[in-house]
Amino acid sequence: MKKILLLSIVIITSVLFFSCDLSSDDGPTSDESYAGSWYSGAQKLVLTDSTFERSEKMTGETAYTPSAKGTVVKKSATTMDVTMTHMYLVEDAEHSITAADEGWYSKAELIAFGIEKGFWTDEAGMIAMVFEGDGDQFVTFTGTYEVSADGTTLTMTLDGDTEIWSSTAP
Repeated sequence: MKKILLLSIVIITSVLFFSCDLSSDDGPTSDESYAGSWYSGAQKLVLTDSTFERSEKMTGETAYTPSAKGTVVKKSATTMDVTMTHMYLVEDAEHSITAADEGWYSKAELIAFGIEKGFWTDEAGMIAMVFEGDGDQFVTFTGTYEVSADGTTLTMTLDGDTEIWSSTAP
């Protein structure tokens, strides 16, 4: 009798445990209003409490291709520091970037990669070629942000550039 009771408890506990959905497709939870996936044209921006990842949907593609990622530090209710820590290189035959080269690169890794490939000879050359006159982007920008009352729009201003993002994918 005890064995049957114990077996019944084990079965009921197992059923309850395995019937619970322990996975979530909603991504990480956050108390920050800016956290989530945001879209602007072909761009996608994913923000968490402390990180960002930016990607772009290339012409004719259905998936987003990563472009940059880094850290986010909330400074106040309307300001944050955003620092790009890595840039994503995509296979590009025209620029001699192979599938083996594709991936995330820190600033130091990107400089070394370009020197090895003969694209540039130093950090200044990398900044000039990669960022095309916009200056070093591997820095911290302090910017402002505002999320609409209904949570569907994020307005961010970084380095004087304002971008408006929607919570709805195009």
